[in-house]
Amino acid sequence: MQTKVLLHNVGVPDSHQIETYIGQGGYSTLERVLKELQPAQVVEIVSNSGLRGRGGAGFPTGRKWMFLPKGVYPRYLVCNADEGEPGTFKDRVLMEHDPHGVIEGIVISRPSNPASARSSRETAGSPSAPRIRLASVMPSWQADR
Repeated sequence: MQTKVLLHNVGVPDSHQIETYIGQGGYSTLERVLKELQPAQVVEIVSNSGLRGRGGAGFPTGRKWMFLPKGVYPRYLVCNADEGEPGTFKDRVLMEHDPHGVIEGIVISRPSNPASARSSRETAGSPSAPRIRLASVMPSWQADR
């Protein structure tokens, strides 16, 4: 039997609703990151986890975060949700079934990489576009420094 990790909310009724997400423990990792961990600890956890990008190269996320120059601002974090790879639809599935997971991941990365966060828009008319917009109705985060 296969264990779903990234796509665990696919098929869960109302998985795009915040109440469902929180009811399944959503945003608890973000709470821990903000209350208990220092930015360097978050980078270390992500590095040790083996988390990789979802692009073709699968570059290690923790290593990518370590490449950011210290004290250079402004920075921008972009959630690229464009379905540029024909036939894959990997981003759309996440945004339709787990938009709060996407948002939580963006916010978790922010203390380790102070930046203004923005989400790129998916192709107009996509069924996931309204869900990600609803899930992300929050102010942009500005760098503390």
